[in-house]
Amino acid sequence: MPRACTQIDSAATKPAEATRTPPFPFFSHDTLAFHLDEPPSANRWWRMWRGRMVLSDEARAYKQYVANAALGKRYRPIPKPAPVRLHVVWNRGRKSGDLDKRLGVLLDALQGIAYDSDAQIVEIHAERVDSKHLHNVIVHVAARRAPAAPEGNE
Repeated sequence: MPRACTQIDSAATKPAEATRTPPFPFFSHDTLAFHLDEPPSANRWWRMWRGRMVLSDEARAYKQYVANAALGKRYRPIPKPAPVRLHVVWNRGRKSGDLDKRLGVLLDALQGIAYDSDAQIVEIHAERVDSKHLHNVIVHVAARRAPAAPEGNE
């Protein structure tokens, strides 16, 4: 079961917190926020079965876990063709595993849940934090907004 899964609401922030720079300043009030368990290693994501590569039982279970996390909050995927940006923080419980491998597994699990297709992803900010006490992944997903037009150019 997921630890937490919330939609960020900038209007609900406390006045004391409003003076601080938010951790993800490029996201808006419609950002989807996931606090999930660590994804399995990419080495355990695929298995050979009867001569073909298939998702492992562990991979299917993790994908279902991510789907349940979104279902509880009634999240809908960001529809195509909207470009998507992500910020991922992996609190690594053990000093093993590569960020890029876990990121690939996580992005596969979020496809169809947070966004329609991984082809929509145009920007990723990812970091790994070694932590003895936290063993989770925090993901913020939002549609990328078009840059504002410069003033005076009409």
